[in-house]
Amino acid sequence: MWIPPLRKNCNRVSVPDFGEQGKWYVQRLTDRTYWMICNAFASTVFVGDEGVLIVDASNTVVPEDMFAAIKRFTDLPVKALAYSHMHTDHVGGSYRLQRALKEQGTELRIIASASAAREIKAHQNNVAPPTEIVPDGRSTFMFEKFEFVMGTPIVAAHSAADSYVLTPDGVVMYVDFNYPGRVPLGYISSSYNITGWIDFLRHVLGEEWQFANLGHANIGYKRDIEKTFAYLGELYDVFMTDIATSWATGKAICDSLAANGTGLTAGLFWGNYVDQSAEYMARKVYPKWKHVGQSEVIRSHA
Repeated sequence: MWIPPLRKNCNRVSVPDFGEQGKWYVQRLTDRTYWMICNAFASTVFVGDEGVLIVDASNTVVPEDMFAAIKRFTDLPVKALAYSHMHTDHVGGSYRLQRALKEQGTELRIIASASAAREIKAHQNNVAPPTEIVPDGRSTFMFEKFEFVMGTPIVAAHSAADSYVLTPDGVVMYVDFNYPGRVPLGYISSSYNITGWIDFLRHVLGEEWQFANLGHANIGYKRDIEKTFAYLGELYDVFMTDIATSWATGKAICDSLAANGTGLTAGLFWGNYVDQSAEYMARKVYPKWKHVGQSEVIRSHA
């Protein structure tokens, strides 16, 4: 299988959001780091001198297929797995990976932040418990002679335990925050806490890196975060000029009731009002942003 050669200025990887089912697509980003994706879930693979470190193994991972994809560019064994966060769609393949390697005689080293370890235990996620816990904040861990950064700077952002993992050769992986070349439309539904979500991206933007693995679809760049911030800034401007002012006078409630009917319960009213406001702001900025791809996940993050 041909692997695209290393390039100093990579463009987007030529892979659709959902490629052929079960097929691994591979892109070399630096001398040691590769981007891999299968079934719309991505992993970062770092090749050391004696073994391989993977960031994230989704719940769709078939270990034998993943190992075969890695063998396209190295014969070194997989030795370590790091978690970006605790959501099982991105790390739920950890048990299968752990078992497959144990059958080969390898004890998988599993690295996670203190927050991720806490959340995995609290919610009894079907995820292999970490064998090594890295303190929250901006911390480091070693893989062979190589120093990695695991940053867990925010209490709540996309989830209650988000980390970015930065390789020593300038590839960062952070998951479910922004999508390459796209803006998040109206609901910003990948945020568990939107203020923390924005602050987390600020921390990522402050690190030194060339390529980003965003967990789904394509590779990302710093300009993707900057574009997301510019879009969010315009949404905030619309809120402050059009939404907040009418809210302060009570006009917003009357307008929403008129539009949706007075027979609503309070619970239904507030849900409708929030949705109506989000859609209003998105429509208001749409003429300027309609040339940019947009991504929407769900109205309320699960």
